[in-house]
Amino acid sequence: MNKRKYKNKKMVVWMTGGILLCILLLFLILMILKVTKSGESLGKKDISFPDRVATLENFDTGGITKYGWLQIEGTMIDLPILSPYTEGNIDYNYGWISPSSIGKKNRKVLIGHNVLNVSNHPMLNESILTDFEDLMAFVYYNFAKEHMYLSYTENGENHIFVIYGIGFYNYDYDNAEGFDTEEEVEEYIKKVKKESIYQYDVDVKKNDNIITIKTCTRFFGLDEKQQFVIDARELREGEVPKNYNINKTKLYQEYGLKDYYTKNDTSL
Repeated sequence: MNKRKYKNKKMVVWMTGGILLCILLLFLILMILKVTKSGESLGKKDISFPDRVATLENFDTGGITKYGWLQIEGTMIDLPILSPYTEGNIDYNYGWISPSSIGKKNRKVLIGHNVLNVSNHPMLNESILTDFEDLMAFVYYNFAKEHMYLSYTENGENHIFVIYGIGFYNYDYDNAEGFDTEEEVEEYIKKVKKESIYQYDVDVKKNDNIITIKTCTRFFGLDEKQQFVIDARELREGEVPKNYNINKTKLYQEYGLKDYYTKNDTSL
């Protein structure tokens, strides 16, 4: 009888241990899924931008000041960035730097034309898109998921940035300004994330270098002129590109955006 009680007690111990082990394994699985969802375990991303140091140095602007060279992953945007725009001193196929961001804290604002890609079915990677028109590719969720990086070349160095926010802005909101204080940087980062059509699991801090890429759009109609804006932060020292998670925000649904690009949908 005592031996039977001993066996029963031993069985209870083993069963309890098995249950605890199952709970522990389930907890570990949930933790792994949570980390993966946050983007921290999605793995490294292989990106390769052409070195534009020599290209920028040798580019003839005809006397206009040149500031840098911009490349955006997955797009036709591979263009020089010149001095602030004034009528008559700049052609299409260039970008320019906002004068209000020059010399300001932590941020550069780059602006370019969108002459052709003005419908609510933007084209992708067409040869006629020679300026900032291809920025509109990011309205497509599946494109945005695969392309999160850009390169900005200046002062003999190539700098890599990761996108953390994309949004539509009315023209009465001037987001071309530079920053004077760290508080302004923090407020801007919060606004970008709040107004973004995607939620990027990208950490952004007030001391990060930020770049803003903007163009005009008629996405919501010819009488609804707006700005389409992408914000990114520079990779920190020692940081390598990775595949971050990206989710749609409520604004994505409100704006009626699409997941896929369908060529026969394209209209000018």
